[in-house]
Amino acid sequence: MRPSPKNSLVIDLSWTIGETTPVFPGDPKIATAVHSTVDKEGHAIKTWSSGMHVGTHLDAPAHFLGQGGDVAGIDLSRCVGDAVVLNVPAVDGVIATAELRRAWKQSAKKDKILLIHTGWSKHRFEPAYFADFPGFDRDFGAFVEETGLVLLGVDMPSVRFADGDYAGFHRMLLSKNIVIVENLIRLDELPCRVWFSAFPLKLEGFDGSMVRAVAIMKASSVPGAVDNALN
Repeated sequence: MRPSPKNSLVIDLSWTIGETTPVFPGDPKIATAVHSTVDKEGHAIKTWSSGMHVGTHLDAPAHFLGQGGDVAGIDLSRCVGDAVVLNVPAVDGVIATAELRRAWKQSAKKDKILLIHTGWSKHRFEPAYFADFPGFDRDFGAFVEETGLVLLGVDMPSVRFADGDYAGFHRMLLSKNIVIVENLIRLDELPCRVWFSAFPLKLEGFDGSMVRAVAIMKASSVPGAVDNALN
Protein backbone atom coordinates (compact mmCIF):
# COMPACT_ATOMS: atom_id res chain seq x y z
CA MET A 1 0.00 0.00 0.00
CA ARG A 2 2.97 2.32 0.50
CA PRO A 3 2.76 5.27 -1.95
CA SER A 4 5.61 5.89 -4.34
CA PRO A 5 7.96 8.74 -3.29
CA LYS A 6 6.87 11.07 -6.09
CA ASN A 7 3.24 11.27 -4.98
CA SER A 8 3.49 10.59 -1.25
CA LEU A 9 2.57 12.83 1.66
CA VAL A 10 4.27 12.52 5.05
CA ILE A 11 2.31 13.54 8.15
CA ASP A 12 4.28 13.96 11.37
CA LEU A 13 2.28 12.36 14.21
CA SER A 14 4.79 13.25 16.93
CA TRP A 15 5.02 15.79 19.72
CA THR A 16 7.75 18.42 19.62
CA ILE A 17 10.05 17.74 22.59
CA GLY A 18 11.68 20.42 24.73
CA GLU A 19 12.16 21.49 28.33
CA THR A 20 8.57 22.74 28.55
CA THR A 21 6.99 19.56 27.18
CA PRO A 22 4.52 18.23 29.76
CA VAL A 23 5.29 14.80 31.21
CA PHE A 24 3.10 12.22 32.91
CA PRO A 25 2.61 13.19 36.60
CA GLY A 26 5.41 11.66 38.67
CA ASP A 27 7.73 11.04 35.73
CA PRO A 28 11.14 12.78 35.53
CA LYS A 29 11.02 16.24 34.04
CA ILE A 30 13.03 17.07 30.94
CA ALA A 31 16.32 18.85 31.55
CA THR A 32 18.92 20.04 29.05
CA ALA A 33 22.35 21.58 29.48
CA VAL A 34 24.98 23.09 27.20
CA HIS A 35 28.18 21.02 27.15
CA SER A 36 30.01 23.01 24.49
CA THR A 37 29.31 25.83 22.04
CA VAL A 38 30.53 26.82 18.60
CA ASP A 39 31.84 30.13 19.97
CA LYS A 40 33.95 28.57 22.75
CA GLU A 41 34.86 25.03 21.70
CA GLY A 42 34.22 25.25 17.96
CA HIS A 43 31.36 22.76 18.07
CA ALA A 44 28.00 22.51 19.81
CA ILE A 45 26.91 19.68 22.10
CA LYS A 46 23.89 19.64 24.42
CA THR A 47 23.03 17.03 27.01
CA TRP A 48 19.58 15.65 27.73
CA SER A 49 17.99 14.07 30.77
CA SER A 50 14.50 12.61 30.96
CA GLY A 51 12.53 9.42 31.10
CA MET A 52 11.80 7.68 27.82
CA HIS A 53 8.01 7.76 28.21
CA VAL A 54 7.93 11.38 27.06
CA GLY A 55 5.97 12.86 24.18
CA THR A 56 5.26 10.38 21.42
CA HIS A 57 6.85 7.13 22.58
CA LEU A 58 6.49 3.37 22.65
CA ASP A 59 6.41 0.89 25.52
CA ALA A 60 8.63 -2.19 25.59
CA PRO A 61 7.55 -5.34 27.49
CA ALA A 62 9.94 -4.44 30.34
CA HIS A 63 7.75 -1.43 31.14
CA PHE A 64 5.27 -3.64 33.04
CA LEU A 65 6.70 -7.16 32.90
CA GLY A 66 9.47 -8.14 35.30
CA GLN A 67 11.11 -10.44 32.76
CA GLY A 68 9.99 -8.46 29.71
CA GLY A 69 12.23 -7.59 26.82
CA ASP A 70 13.89 -4.20 26.39
CA VAL A 71 13.59 -1.68 23.59
CA ALA A 72 16.60 -3.04 21.70
CA GLY A 73 14.90 -6.42 21.51
CA ILE A 74 11.69 -5.19 19.86
CA ASP A 75 11.02 -6.75 16.46
CA LEU A 76 11.18 -3.66 14.23
CA SER A 77 8.85 -5.26 11.68
CA ARG A 78 6.11 -4.58 14.24
CA CYS A 79 6.85 -0.84 14.18
CA VAL A 80 6.22 -0.21 10.48
CA GLY A 81 3.66 -1.15 7.87
CA ASP A 82 0.11 -0.66 6.71
CA ALA A 83 -2.17 0.65 9.44
CA VAL A 84 -5.90 0.96 9.94
CA VAL A 85 -7.07 4.26 11.44
CA LEU A 86 -10.33 4.02 13.39
CA ASN A 87 -12.25 7.07 14.56
CA VAL A 88 -13.83 5.88 17.82
CA PRO A 89 -14.65 8.69 20.25
CA ALA A 90 -15.12 7.68 23.87
CA VAL A 91 -18.58 7.78 25.43
CA ASP A 92 -18.61 8.61 29.15
CA GLY A 93 -14.88 8.01 29.22
CA VAL A 94 -15.06 4.55 27.69
CA ILE A 95 -13.76 3.35 24.32
CA ALA A 96 -16.34 0.67 23.63
CA THR A 97 -15.12 -2.62 22.19
CA ALA A 98 -18.41 -2.94 20.33
CA GLU A 99 -17.72 0.34 18.53
CA LEU A 100 -14.19 -0.76 17.70
CA ARG A 101 -15.53 -4.01 16.20
CA ARG A 102 -18.12 -2.11 14.19
CA ALA A 103 -15.51 0.30 12.79
CA TRP A 104 -13.06 -2.55 12.17
CA LYS A 105 -15.61 -4.56 10.19
CA GLN A 106 -16.32 -1.52 8.02
CA SER A 107 -12.62 -1.15 7.20
CA ALA A 108 -11.75 -2.40 3.72
CA LYS A 109 -8.44 -3.83 4.93
CA LYS A 110 -7.62 -5.63 8.19
CA ASP A 111 -4.03 -4.56 8.80
CA LYS A 112 -2.21 -5.57 11.98
CA ILE A 113 -1.31 -2.03 13.05
CA LEU A 114 -4.22 -0.13 14.59
CA LEU A 115 -4.31 3.62 15.28
CA ILE A 116 -7.28 4.75 17.39
CA HIS A 117 -8.39 8.35 17.00
CA THR A 118 -10.42 9.43 20.04
CA GLY A 119 -9.83 13.16 19.67
CA TRP A 120 -8.15 13.33 23.08
CA SER A 121 -4.90 14.83 21.74
CA LYS A 122 -6.61 18.22 21.49
CA HIS A 123 -6.34 18.40 25.30
CA ARG A 124 -2.58 17.80 25.43
CA PHE A 125 -1.79 21.28 26.75
CA GLU A 126 -4.40 21.04 29.49
CA PRO A 127 -3.87 19.56 32.99
CA ALA A 128 -6.77 17.17 32.43
CA TYR A 129 -4.93 15.50 29.53
CA PHE A 130 -3.02 13.17 31.85
CA ALA A 131 -5.86 12.52 34.29
CA ASP A 132 -9.18 12.24 32.48
CA PHE A 133 -8.30 10.42 29.25
CA PRO A 134 -10.55 7.53 28.12
CA GLY A 135 -10.09 3.88 28.99
CA PHE A 136 -11.00 0.62 27.26
CA ASP A 137 -13.66 -1.98 27.98
CA ARG A 138 -12.56 -5.06 29.89
CA ASP A 139 -13.23 -7.25 26.84
CA PHE A 140 -10.73 -5.38 24.67
CA GLY A 141 -8.43 -8.39 24.93
CA ALA A 142 -10.88 -10.48 22.93
CA PHE A 143 -10.78 -7.87 20.16
CA VAL A 144 -6.97 -8.06 20.15
CA GLU A 145 -7.12 -11.83 19.77
CA GLU A 146 -9.64 -11.58 16.92
CA THR A 147 -7.61 -9.06 14.95
CA GLY A 148 -4.05 -10.31 15.58
CA LEU A 149 -2.70 -6.82 16.22
CA VAL A 150 1.06 -6.24 16.45
CA LEU A 151 0.91 -2.51 17.30
CA LEU A 152 -1.66 -0.29 19.00
CA GLY A 153 -1.28 3.48 18.65
CA VAL A 154 -3.40 6.01 20.56
CA ASP A 155 -3.78 9.77 20.82
CA MET A 156 -3.69 9.59 24.63
CA PRO A 157 -0.89 9.74 27.23
CA SER A 158 -1.28 6.08 28.16
CA VAL A 159 -3.58 3.07 27.85
CA ARG A 160 -5.74 1.64 30.60
CA PHE A 161 -9.01 -0.07 31.28
CA ALA A 162 -11.92 2.27 31.96
CA ASP A 163 -11.81 1.31 35.66
CA GLY A 164 -8.31 2.82 35.89
CA ASP A 165 -6.26 -0.38 35.65
CA TYR A 166 -3.05 0.61 33.86
CA ALA A 167 -0.98 -2.43 34.78
CA GLY A 168 -3.54 -5.02 33.66
CA PHE A 169 -4.02 -3.37 30.28
CA HIS A 170 -0.31 -2.99 29.59
CA ARG A 171 0.46 -6.55 30.68
CA MET A 172 -2.30 -7.90 28.45
CA LEU A 173 -0.68 -6.33 25.37
CA LEU A 174 3.02 -6.43 26.26
CA SER A 175 2.88 -10.12 27.20
CA LYS A 176 1.91 -10.74 23.57
CA ASN A 177 4.75 -8.49 22.31
CA ILE A 178 2.22 -5.97 21.01
CA VAL A 179 3.93 -2.60 20.65
CA ILE A 180 2.13 0.29 22.37
CA VAL A 181 2.60 3.79 20.93
CA GLU A 182 1.22 6.67 22.99
CA ASN A 183 0.77 10.44 22.58
CA LEU A 184 0.11 10.42 18.84
CA ILE A 185 -1.29 13.60 17.30
CA ARG A 186 -2.97 14.63 14.03
CA LEU A 187 -4.83 11.36 13.59
CA ASP A 188 -7.81 13.44 12.50
CA GLU A 189 -5.88 14.31 9.32
CA LEU A 190 -5.45 10.71 8.22
CA PRO A 191 -7.58 8.59 5.90
CA CYS A 192 -8.76 5.18 7.08
CA ARG A 193 -5.55 3.46 5.94
CA VAL A 194 -1.95 4.69 5.91
CA TRP A 195 1.63 3.48 5.92
CA PHE A 196 2.83 3.97 9.51
CA SER A 197 6.28 4.08 11.07
CA ALA A 198 7.36 4.56 14.71
CA PHE A 199 10.92 3.33 15.16
CA PRO A 200 12.51 3.50 18.62
CA LEU A 201 16.11 4.17 19.51
CA LYS A 202 18.15 0.97 19.97
CA LEU A 203 18.25 1.23 23.77
CA GLU A 204 19.68 -1.71 25.68
CA GLY A 205 17.99 -2.31 29.04
CA PHE A 206 15.37 0.41 28.56
CA ASP A 207 11.61 -0.06 29.00
CA GLY A 208 10.54 2.56 26.47
CA SER A 209 11.74 4.98 23.83
CA MET A 210 10.68 8.25 22.29
CA VAL A 211 9.81 7.79 18.61
CA ARG A 212 9.29 9.94 15.52
CA ALA A 213 5.96 8.57 14.36
CA VAL A 214 4.86 9.36 10.82
CA ALA A 215 2.11 8.40 8.41
CA ILE A 216 2.76 8.16 4.69
CA MET A 217 -0.05 8.19 2.13
CA LYS A 218 -0.94 9.28 -1.34
CA ALA A 219 -1.24 13.03 -1.42
CA SER A 220 -4.53 12.72 -3.31
CA SER A 221 -6.10 10.78 -0.41
CA VAL A 222 -6.23 13.81 1.89
CA PRO A 223 -7.56 16.93 0.14
CA GLY A 224 -5.70 20.05 1.28
CA ALA A 225 -3.44 18.14 3.66
CA VAL A 226 -0.30 18.81 1.66
CA ASP A 227 -0.14 22.31 3.15
CA ASN A 228 -0.06 20.85 6.68
CA ALA A 229 2.53 18.11 6.16
CA LEU A 230 5.33 18.15 8.74
CA ASN A 231 4.06 21.33 10.40
